[in-house]
Amino acid sequence: MLTCEELGIPHRLRRNGEKVIPHFENEELLFRWFKPNVQTIEGKITTASIGDVFRPPHETSVNRSSLCNHPTDVLYNHKGLPHRFNYGVIQAKVNSVEGYEFSATDNIGNDKFQVEIKFGAENAPEECMYPHSNITVYKNDKLIEEEIKSRILKADIRDELRLLFTVCHNPNPNFRP
Repeated sequence: MLTCEELGIPHRLRRNGEKVIPHFENEELLFRWFKPNVQTIEGKITTASIGDVFRPPHETSVNRSSLCNHPTDVLYNHKGLPHRFNYGVIQAKVNSVEGYEFSATDNIGNDKFQVEIKFGAENAPEECMYPHSNITVYKNDKLIEEEIKSRILKADIRDELRLLFTVCHNPNPNFRP
């Protein structure tokens, strides 16, 4: 495994022994990267591209703005090289995501039923990416910790996430931070 230095992660983004910050500021933003081939229309990810952006939907990785200098800080790949500098970035206000609730369809076999879904946000710093956080998903007030198997439920969750995020940085093959 490469060190933060070997990965080229700026010192300002490293954890450096800092503690988890469990509370988010109301106006804080969450940043998520998306691949250059993902289609957008009027600042939103298209439904056709949604699976590429919010996968897996039960624990979507994001960066929190209060610990970043730029939305594009999320393009640094803290797990290995290469970085995602040619990717785009979407953003959502944490107060729009945290506590967001909706009804969704779930299924077991051919039996379909309604469930209540709620989003949360948690700071989950990585050694080489202190701003790293997750969007958490609750089904009927229980945290979903494993891969969601129901395609119908995944689609509903992804679509709601898609509506909360807007493009703040378009993919650019020439971008360098």
